[in-house]
Amino acid sequence: MKLEGHTDLVYGLAFSPDGRLLASGSDDGTVRFWDVAKKTERRVGKPSGGKVRALAFTPDGRIMVSGDTGGIVRVWDTRTCHEQACWQNDGPIYSLAVSLTKPWVVAAGAVGAVKLWDLYSEKKGRRVGEHAGQVKAVAFLPPQGKLLVTWDDSRAPSDPRRPRLWAWASGQLHWGFDAGLVLNRMACSPDGRFLVFGGEDDEYSPRPAGTQVWHLGEDTRSAQCVHAMEGSAALAFKPDGSALAVGYWHKVKLLSTRTWDVVEDYFWPPPSDWINSLAFSPDGSKLAAGCSNGVVMLWRL
Repeated sequence: MKLEGHTDLVYGLAFSPDGRLLASGSDDGTVRFWDVAKKTERRVGKPSGGKVRALAFTPDGRIMVSGDTGGIVRVWDTRTCHEQACWQNDGPIYSLAVSLTKPWVVAAGAVGAVKLWDLYSEKKGRRVGEHAGQVKAVAFLPPQGKLLVTWDDSRAPSDPRRPRLWAWASGQLHWGFDAGLVLNRMACSPDGRFLVFGGEDDEYSPRPAGTQVWHLGEDTRSAQCVHAMEGSAALAFKPDGSALAVGYWHKVKLLSTRTWDVVEDYFWPPPSDWINSLAFSPDGSKLAAGCSNGVVMLWRL
């Protein structure tokens, strides 16, 4: 079914840990909260002054965090769906992540800095990593909790496309490899065994060029690419790790993580355009997709 209200591309999607609330962020500058059971809009967050590109809930579900291209991190109380606090990042935010074990949120984007806040004790974030180019994606890698960072450094042509795994405490480079793409999208499997990256052949490509699945094995330094496929616009693992959802033009493919074969296709006719964001409900029974026309689609699996 369709959840309608946004007037521009939907790049951010996240379910609350109890599965009752779905948050969506759009290039129209709003954050919308949806009641999943009733399939109705609970509240619209005011326009942020920037395009909302990233959303994440805390593990206890009490807080939802959003990041926008205006450089603002906003903290939302999920009981009231009202903004509780806001912090200024050093530049436009393209990605953010919330730790599964600590009250931390990290945000990153255009200026190449990765910034960390303690949700309950800090208003001024700390830099935990800095890069010469744009940081395209950040995530905490389970179960170790290390911070995975991908960036594009056009000023370092000898090494422009390496995803980097950072140990947050020291801010030192722990591990990296060359994926051969300018990486813009990333997803980690729940058990931390697989990383999936999506990216372009070059920074200015208007369409995704490739998607790669990497197996980390026992030692993250021995990562191997185990599967490659056509370019994608959105990625999400099923909470039990059994499937990977991949968003394309007008469709979503569901792949088995055992064989990497397609087990299901979900189509959505024009004018849906690209599927720009994906999120599974915590129990894996629902899949939400954010489209270029502002619609959020919700499928029961």
